[in-house]
Amino acid sequence: MQIKLRTLFSVTVLCMTLSACALAQAGEPAFWDHYKSTFISQDGRVIDYGQGQASTSEGQGYGMLLAVINGDKKVFDTVWGWTKANLSVRQDSLLAWLWGKRDNAMWEVMDYNNATDGDTLIAFALLKASTKWDRDSYEKEAMKVIRSIREKLTVRIEGKTFLLPGYYGFTD
Repeated sequence: MQIKLRTLFSVTVLCMTLSACALAQAGEPAFWDHYKSTFISQDGRVIDYGQGQASTSEGQGYGMLLAVINGDKKVFDTVWGWTKANLSVRQDSLLAWLWGKRDNAMWEVMDYNNATDGDTLIAFALLKASTKWDRDSYEKEAMKVIRSIREKLTVRIEGKTFLLPGYYGFTD
């Protein structure tokens, strides 16, 4: 099984760099207010204006994590609720990574494949929320995602464990 290691490495480095830069400002109330009003719809959808106003599992996870950092349980629950209702469409507990507007003008899942960074952000945000707001239900949801990541997205090659960026398209 040949893994596209360059792709895996590039995605990991990009996610870590972007997260570190943004999270440095995340706890500032002005930043959070601006982020919420610009990127989070009333129903909890985190909007990616760079992708035709689509939504991604990465964006949803990032919005959830920012809500936890800023102590905004209402927004956290709204974003998590939208995520469950719209991206939790697979047989496992991984989330579809892309939701947007189709050519027929219907808004729905565009790609059922997962994005491991999005699943990881969502699980991490759920674990942080469980601790912050003393909610076991968040931890239970996080553990479902974590189990699916471990079962579906890890491969062993030459005695080493690798994490795939997604379920489909990253092995030969």
